[in-house]
Amino acid sequence: MTRRQITFSAAALLLILFISLTPQGRIVASGIAQAVIPQAVPTANKIGNSTKFQLGTTGAVSGDCASFDANLNVVGAGTGVPCGTGAGGVTSIFGQTGAVQLFNPNPQTSTYQALAADFNSCKVINVASGTFTVTLVASGTQPAAGKCIYVLNFGAGVVTIARSGQNINGGTASLTLAAASAAAPTGAFVVSDGTDYFAQTFGSASGSIAASGYYLNSGTNYYVGPTFTLATLPVAGNFAWQNQGTATETATGNALLLTTAAAARSWTSRVSSIGAATTLTAAFMPTLEPQDFRVSAILFRESATGKLVTFGFVRGYGYQITRWTNDTTFGAQISASSPANSQLYPPIIWVRLVIAGTNLEYYWSSDGTNFVKVFTGAKTASFTTAPDQWGYGTNCETQVAGQSSPCYNLLLSWATQ
Repeated sequence: MTRRQITFSAAALLLILFISLTPQGRIVASGIAQAVIPQAVPTANKIGNSTKFQLGTTGAVSGDCASFDANLNVVGAGTGVPCGTGAGGVTSIFGQTGAVQLFNPNPQTSTYQALAADFNSCKVINVASGTFTVTLVASGTQPAAGKCIYVLNFGAGVVTIARSGQNINGGTASLTLAAASAAAPTGAFVVSDGTDYFAQTFGSASGSIAASGYYLNSGTNYYVGPTFTLATLPVAGNFAWQNQGTATETATGNALLLTTAAAARSWTSRVSSIGAATTLTAAFMPTLEPQDFRVSAILFRESATGKLVTFGFVRGYGYQITRWTNDTTFGAQISASSPANSQLYPPIIWVRLVIAGTNLEYYWSSDGTNFVKVFTGAKTASFTTAPDQWGYGTNCETQVAGQSSPCYNLLLSWATQ
């Protein structure tokens, strides 16, 4: 039998272990372990490697947990004070500084602008109630790579997570956390790479998938047909009434349904401020009697003058872009498809309105991904200055005898950038 001796060194400990090798090559302990206290703590790397772990004071800042005392307690370099004691907390471990408390809750119940401080400590934005938007830190002060937040919704409202000048997962769409409960929360993890954000949503308010021929709701994400493009859920609280009358807006699934009664020529709409945005992408489903005058639309509006430009679709006709002096006064039709082309348009319509310098551009799509421009016009051709609102609405006029059914505009997706 061959006897081998292997020696391991540590900060203040030398372990000698005698072992034996059998003919089959197995290691068998045949000796004893002895503790030896050296005369001085070795000066070596503060952090060891795969074969030995050594402590020393080389390069250590005063107070770093980087050496042992005579009783083998880890103490501060140059102070001899045991780590974890004294007036303040430990500020560094083996030279690693800047430790912070992670995942502290930051409860919110209304519109919230996320802060750099939230990302610095990966705070949890916890939501017990409310339908509102959490806007991420703007691109001009983008959090450093690896900084993150969690957004946790366990309330009955819908929480939207919006970007601010950068991308989320390589795109411009906001994230939406469906209404939830304490037993079935929804949430998202958002992390910065120093330039953009990457995120993963999780949870489901219902735990099931509901689908129809036109849309699919997975609980966390909402998709609109026919190709089930990921939707950005509309939030009722982001819109204001314009010429409401007896009209109503109700939540149906994850969509908003605008219902207006048959009446004289008049636009009823829900509008929101354009602000600094330049592009609106929306999906809606019009349900109307097949006559030329009734229309559901996405629209531009100038609040100071009441002027409108509506980009609407009429069952049995196709699209129409019309100019209005106000909610009840028709101005002109500035672009339209022919009745013969109406069959080209699916039940769900995707449209895009773009503010392009001094012009306004109008696009439509059948799948929410590939858009075709159908018209470009100068702002001043339709407005005194420029539109400052956009929205969705209906004109449920009774130009044809016997038209008495209500008009519907089901808003499925609404994203601005």
